Amino acid sequence: MNFFTRCKRLFSTKLLLGLALALFSLQSFAYSNRYISLVESDYSHLPGWIADHHQKAFASFIRSCHVLLHHRLHTHVTHSLRVSSYDFRHACRHALAISPVTEHEARVFFESYFTPVQIRYRRKSRGFFTGYYSPLIHASRHRHGDYQVPIYSYPRHMRHHLPSRWQINHGALLHKAKVLLWTDSLIERFFLQVQGSGEALLETGEHLFLGYNGSNGHRFTGIGRWLVKHGFINKPQSTDSLKAWLGDHPDLIKQVLNKNASFIFYRILRNHGAMGPHNVQLTAERSLAVDLRFIPYGIPMWVNTWIPSYRNKAQLNQFQHLMVAQDTGSAIRGPIRGDIYWGAGKRAERIAGYVHNRGQIWLLMPKRWVRRHQWGLLHRHPHHKHHRHVATHNKRHPRRHRRHRHHSAHHKKVSKVDTERAPEYHPEIFNNVQRKPSSNETLPITIDSPFLSRLD
Repeated sequence: MNFFTRCKRLFSTKLLLGLALALFSLQSFAYSNRYISLVESDYSHLPGWIADHHQKAFASFIRSCHVLLHHRLHTHVTHSLRVSSYDFRHACRHALAISPVTEHEARVFFESYFTPVQIRYRRKSRGFFTGYYSPLIHASRHRHGDYQVPIYSYPRHMRHHLPSRWQINHGALLHKAKVLLWTDSLIERFFLQVQGSGEALLETGEHLFLGYNGSNGHRFTGIGRWLVKHGFINKPQSTDSLKAWLGDHPDLIKQVLNKNASFIFYRILRNHGAMGPHNVQLTAERSLAVDLRFIPYGIPMWVNTWIPSYRNKAQLNQFQHLMVAQDTGSAIRGPIRGDIYWGAGKRAERIAGYVHNRGQIWLLMPKRWVRRHQWGLLHRHPHHKHHRHVATHNKRHPRRHRRHRHHSAHHKKVSKVDTERAPEYHPEIFNNVQRKPSSNETLPITIDSPFLSRLD
């Protein structure tokens, strides 16, 4: 058998294999590996979808759109799902063009531009949900009297060698990191860091909003579970109960708090409200903190879990809301893990302290992303190959670099104009939208995640 005959047979074998994979991809929509799987669903399968107030979620999604549209055209929002700002572009531009926004139009918008995909971890569809709120602490700009506990800004010059909470509480960052404020309680600062962001009331009556600005990278340990494990309390308690217990045992405060090695840094916000790291103002009961290794900022998510009643913590009510991933935290670990933002005030503090329940998550993936994965294109966009070729071509031919650089600048300029000019909105288009019929068939999604192998 000569060389050309072997090549011909090899080419025929690969062609048949490619056709078989293509036919299979048209019949099923599922991705699975050793840890995580994604399965396409239908809006009729989302529990409570019709009864939700989609207009509130739409307003929260619009805030994320303003940030996503300012990303570079193909900036990857997350490495796990290979979702880029390009995937959101079409939906965001049409969302900004809708005016006025009614309940019906908001719901049909999500159904038209997104496909629900249930996320499963180790063949299980249920994860864990908690709640957080914006606490209020008393603080001063200067160190004096009772105000001896510092609130630090992120020390960027030390970002690779940040100390633990025990070391920080023993002065490891004094004169090395900028002190934003001084507070009067080690306990209140600790629970401010557990929540991630909050509000500071100064002696002068001025209110300052503190936003999350990074962590020391050490592992988060819940002090409630540690107290149960070592026999100090019988079962995990709410935030108020833990504060009361620590207040009754002042000699154990530092020992218990230092068990959580994670330490949070802050920045003073200009906006009057809690802000996520994505520079988006958070919305009560619509913003969700997620693990960015798996879920990107700005993605809409359908959450199905249980929450305690405000008046009776033993009574659980179903929580079925459309939310948007707009925050993160050092304690949020795992693909089916969410932290629900409840806002500020006593009601928010009470409910958030008792939310420790199982639940499910459906990601509303942009339909452009779904179409790409149907054909196994991974994260490539229409111009991905061209831009990669240009970059290689410039290295080999330095004299042609100027021409390609001019083309790239022109491309960015056009993209910027497209971002600012959204198309007109025509309500009759949405009134005639037909939803995709429910089906048990699945379609293969290919995800290349460098983080999945670290979960064992």
